[in-house]
Amino acid sequence: MSSESIPVNEYPDRIGFVPDNPYLKTFKPYIPAGVRLRELTPLPLIIGTLLGMVFWGLFSLPRSQSGLTVSASIPVAVISITLFRLFSKFGLRDATILKTTLSRLPAPRAESIAFGVGVTMPAIMILGWISSSRE
Repeated sequence: MSSESIPVNEYPDRIGFVPDNPYLKTFKPYIPAGVRLRELTPLPLIIGTLLGMVFWGLFSLPRSQSGLTVSASIPVAVISITLFRLFSKFGLRDATILKTTLSRLPAPRAESIAFGVGVTMPAIMILGWISSSRE
């Protein structure tokens, strides 16, 4: 029996899965299981890191004044999808959903680290552990 006659399992985590929902019987995944795409490339990581740094700096003053912050996940997702679409329109890179997902992952992590620093440092200064005056 050749490997070409064996159908690719579209649900690789569910062996022997038979859907009872009529919509799942005709479901076609956005990226089929048999397709191999390059996902982990330097460009999504660079874009995600740069957008994380932008949002880190953008919300640092409101964060330190109010102790609240805006989540960077949704704006970075929209910006990264837009950037990858523009890249694919100009023929630089192929825009896939995997690359846009990968590019939006570093930004919220940077934002959460920035939030921790932004609310911890004023508290440390209020407690007097660090002097806020320049000597």
